[in-house]
Amino acid sequence: MMSARRFTMKKVVALLILSMLYMSPSFGYPPEYPYYQSDNIMYYVFESEKTANVVTYYMEFRVGWRPFVYRDAVTIPETITYNRQVFRVTSFSSSYPDYYSCVSKITSLELPNTLSSLGSLAYSRIKSIDLPEALLGISDYGFYGCYSLRDLVIPDKVKTIGNYAFANCIGLTHVHLGKSVETIGENVFLNSDSLTSITVDEENPYFMVDDGVLYSKDKRELLYCPKNFSGIYRVAEEVKRIGKSAFRNCNQLTEIVLPEGLEVIGDTAFYGCTQLKQISLPKSVSQIGAYAYKGCPLQGTLDLMNIKDIGEGAFEGCTGLTSVVLPENLLRIEASLFQGCTGLTVVNIPQCVTTIGTSAFASCSRLQSVAIPDEVERIEDYAFKGCSNMKHLAIGNSVKKIGVEAFGECRRLKSLSIPASVDSILSSFVDCDSVSSLELKDGNRPILIEGKCFNGGNMMIDTLYIGRKISGVPQFNECAYLSTLTVGSMILTMQDVSGCKNLSKVICLGATPPEATMTTFSTVTLDGTLVVPASAEEVYRRTAPWRFFYTIETFPDVAPTKLILDTESYQITREDEALSLLATVYPEHATFSGLRWTSSNEMVATVSETGIVHSNKEGEADITVSLNDGALTATCHVSVHYVDAVEEHEADQVSIYPNPVDDMLHIEGVTTGTSITLYDMTGRLVLSDRAYGGAMTFDMSALKRGVYLCRIQNRTYKIVKR
Repeated sequence: MMSARRFTMKKVVALLILSMLYMSPSFGYPPEYPYYQSDNIMYYVFESEKTANVVTYYMEFRVGWRPFVYRDAVTIPETITYNRQVFRVTSFSSSYPDYYSCVSKITSLELPNTLSSLGSLAYSRIKSIDLPEALLGISDYGFYGCYSLRDLVIPDKVKTIGNYAFANCIGLTHVHLGKSVETIGENVFLNSDSLTSITVDEENPYFMVDDGVLYSKDKRELLYCPKNFSGIYRVAEEVKRIGKSAFRNCNQLTEIVLPEGLEVIGDTAFYGCTQLKQISLPKSVSQIGAYAYKGCPLQGTLDLMNIKDIGEGAFEGCTGLTSVVLPENLLRIEASLFQGCTGLTVVNIPQCVTTIGTSAFASCSRLQSVAIPDEVERIEDYAFKGCSNMKHLAIGNSVKKIGVEAFGECRRLKSLSIPASVDSILSSFVDCDSVSSLELKDGNRPILIEGKCFNGGNMMIDTLYIGRKISGVPQFNECAYLSTLTVGSMILTMQDVSGCKNLSKVICLGATPPEATMTTFSTVTLDGTLVVPASAEEVYRRTAPWRFFYTIETFPDVAPTKLILDTESYQITREDEALSLLATVYPEHATFSGLRWTSSNEMVATVSETGIVHSNKEGEADITVSLNDGALTATCHVSVHYVDAVEEHEADQVSIYPNPVDDMLHIEGVTTGTSITLYDMTGRLVLSDRAYGGAMTFDMSALKRGVYLCRIQNRTYKIVKR
């Protein structure tokens, strides 16, 4: 008897443990989320609200369970009974990411009038559906991919239609919008190219149809043009905005006349209009969205002078464009902006541009000449890749990054000059087979070169100038065509050129011979010619391996006349922040014996032999660079004032925009009494104010172009925004 009781108790304990595991989050939903099956339909019951939601998948977190698949004809009842209680069915949704597999086999669906919410579902086989009169909204992707659906009437109580609600409904021909629709999401009819008829209830106060085109009621926004339109279409004079994808894939339109007063052209607005060759942008247009004209064969010159904001890929694949006029105040050329514009021959990059985005001009195969302004700091990956007819390239003196294959496959490019500001080159010039002249301009900072950018005879380099130290794998030791090598005055150690068998002339500009070994020239015939400054001839004749050159010639010394640093003042705000100073000696290719770096206060900041400044404590210090003979000097004043770290939740409550700023700087989310101060990079106070509400606005138009620090501080936090 005792044994039987023990067994029974063990069973009870085991069942209790299993029950706990079953109800735990690892194995299933907690008990307050009950699921119920009735008549081959799954429900999620909201007991507190006395309502139920039909679900397509109900046990996605339970090991071994499978999705519930609805098939053929499905009728959803108005009510269900659960635990002896009656629940109204008010919604239909999916808790499973792959909802297509759950509902795509439905051929007929009858929905109850109690339904007020319709979730993201795809009834791919349904040709028609009567939506309940009680329905209030259609969620994002509500009818996405319903390829069999032909006609749809949106009931009068529906207020919102979500993003992509009718996208990819390739068979949809007509949609009627009820009188209460007040919000229509983005790309609602994307790729539903059979849609030729849209009607709107006359009592709808938000939307209307004019000549088959969907507008806002006041006609200030054009939302959708059916794909069967052809020839010339004139946009209503009242329109201020062309909505996202409004004319997308209208491939029979040859011209779209835009009204004066139009301000915004939305993302993908004219995407895929394959017959659209003419474009005339009103002067009032200030914004063109991403991929707005992608794939349009626009012809001639494109004047964007008045545009303030141009999205990425806006003119990608516009093969008929021959030249482009960009806005003078443009700060960034976005990614893929003119990618694949194979007819483009001329482009002038404005002086204000700081970044050229990824693939911005990729595959512009007729582009012959490019000048990168001095303000540009970054040329991103593949920016000019495949510009196979580019013959001339000038890179500005502020460029710091040249991305992966930024100029890859520019096969007609013959000369390259890399400014001293560039920190690294990552296979940036792969397959530029015709380059015969390469210059790495003088600089105190080393340059990192990775990949086979110049290595192994990748280019037919005949003339090479090295004016700065190279880090990374050797790049020029196997240049089979190299005949003349020039070494700048800042080079302290000679690069390995052991495999350059045709090297016959080495020119050294420095007054001090660079360090080298016999292996540096191991396979180079030393009966070539060495050319050195006249004042340093005897030094070279006494120093190995230079003295082994059969012929040593001289040239008149080029005396330096000016030494400058790229910045005159700088504020270090973090202990881990390093300042890299760039020194430039003029004229180019001058003769001198090297640079010397010093700090006036090493307790505050120290400087390396390559101009890298590190702070030690708060204070002031002058960093000075001079020629070794002391003839010329230049100084940068460094101010070290550390900024306290700010917790993310503290920083998130404050919004500072736009950044960069042109005229007006807006600060929101600050409390009354918060101190707002602005400093330039010398530490000079530019403006100061206190907040008396949630938002502040500052006029920045009178300030000089540059970098400023905005400090926002109250009793609980301090935020510094650069």
